[in-house]
Amino acid sequence: MESVLAAHKSFMNDYRNDSAAVNKVRQRAILGFKVMSLPSSKDEDFKYTNLKRLSELFLRYGLELKPAATDLLELKKLLEKNLIGLNKVVFLNGRLLPELSLLTRRGEYEVKEQLAAPSALPEIPLLNLNRAFMSSPLEVNIIAEASLKAPLWFVNISSEGKVSNTSVQINMGANSSAEVVEAFFSLDQKPCFVNAVTKINVNQGASLRHFVFEGLGEQDGMAHSLFLELSQDATLSSLNLAKSYVWSRNNVLAQLKGAGASVSLFGLNLPNEDQFIDHCLKVIHAAPQTKSKQLYKGVLSGKAKSIFNGKITIERRAKGAAAEQLNKNIICDRNAEAITRPQLEVHADDVKATHGATIGKINPEELFYLESRGLSLVDARRLLTEGFVREVLELGLQGELRAWALNQLNINELVGKDVV
Repeated sequence: MESVLAAHKSFMNDYRNDSAAVNKVRQRAILGFKVMSLPSSKDEDFKYTNLKRLSELFLRYGLELKPAATDLLELKKLLEKNLIGLNKVVFLNGRLLPELSLLTRRGEYEVKEQLAAPSALPEIPLLNLNRAFMSSPLEVNIIAEASLKAPLWFVNISSEGKVSNTSVQINMGANSSAEVVEAFFSLDQKPCFVNAVTKINVNQGASLRHFVFEGLGEQDGMAHSLFLELSQDATLSSLNLAKSYVWSRNNVLAQLKGAGASVSLFGLNLPNEDQFIDHCLKVIHAAPQTKSKQLYKGVLSGKAKSIFNGKITIERRAKGAAAEQLNKNIICDRNAEAITRPQLEVHADDVKATHGATIGKINPEELFYLESRGLSLVDARRLLTEGFVREVLELGLQGELRAWALNQLNINELVGKDVV
């Protein structure tokens, strides 16, 4: 704790010339973290989380926080290799890099390099750390009635074992539409920790497709907190694709505050070796005729562990609400483990709500059928696994982004060697 407080004091000195509003948020956040510290297994939302690994990652906040050396050529190569789109904002270890950022449709949106009015968010330890150490908070405003044709990319690149604290707030103007991608990559093999926070306000009649891609190094840690607020007749679809990490925690809080609002949450995690991933979702129906859909899938190999902790709350005033929740997992190795906790809390009449979960190996009858048609066991498993994965990508992504996501995946890596 003392090392983190000392690091924050040094950090505040480096950013003393930032706006008073942002520095006030930083100071309040470090005080909040000092009071709350890290979560424990007594916290229901962290009951199954690998807290030992989180504690190890947390210690990185006490290390040297000075900026890493900027090798623009290497960064450009990484962006080109991963086919990052034209409209992009690039961060290195959470710090904005104007040299590599390019936004071509300024008439449809505006990007502010500091939050003019940081919004109130829940008091949780990871969020407090992010707020305390955020270096380049952004506010993105999509103009009302605007329809963005190309995705907006927000790319954070980690290097030299640093901690990244990205903070992005997106405000969708009334009846606007857009596609936003948050992508996280690692430049080298030094273990890093990313603590990202995204706040999205979808105003009346607006529509947003949102995609989070976790493509870090195999020894990197990742925490992503996503806060969603939807107004009347707003729609949002968000997909989290977790490809590479050693520890990953994804918090989602979606609040349907306007009548007719609709949110779809999709997740695909592909842990192997001893990787750990934890999805904690909360969807709150707070208005009539709101809809929500959740589909999270996992393909687990090696000694991987996956947690799905999802809760849907339908408040008394949310008459006519419809909610679906499904978590499905394929266990490819006998040492892999999946824990799932789908939950419903309904306080209104005249609603439709379903939830369910499955954990198991690939269907042996389907394997037998494909083998009887001449496929090898390995090829049959690969084909069935790919079909399992594709469903999420086809529901959560469209066109070029779907192709991009499939290109990032290596289906061969999804097939365990020691099948249950």
